[in-house]
Amino acid sequence: MDDNDRVTLSLVLSRGALEVIARKGDESSKKNIQLMLLWSDCWQQGYEYIETFLGIMEYFIKESIIEVYPHEELILDYDLTANNDELEEATHIQISINKISTEDTKIELLENVLEFRGPESKRKFQRMPKSKTKKNIIKIM
Repeated sequence: MDDNDRVTLSLVLSRGALEVIARKGDESSKKNIQLMLLWSDCWQQGYEYIETFLGIMEYFIKESIIEVYPHEELILDYDLTANNDELEEATHIQISINKISTEDTKIELLENVLEFRGPESKRKFQRMPKSKTKKNIIKIM
């Protein structure tokens, strides 16, 4: 495959933001998710933090790729692992993207793991939570 035909996706987690960058040839699309604003809005509106983040992440991935490679269907396969059965109580969450493709093209992932760590709980005598794994295969039309 020629480099101009190759579609790549990069997810860069930096302090306070997640950058979603899609590239094909000379074209690129960059989207930013400002995490502190998102968490604040979730808190004010009473939304679920992780579910809201996942929905926005999926949307930004789709929009970034559409801007450089128009398509009808996007398949995003990822695993979500947390250190607590209740996602909202987890202090460590890892999202591993296994595969991303359109109906006719596999998209190359430059980074495929996002890891979030929050402050440990102040409750010192609680039992250690079990790891939770959630598998998602999503068709985004």
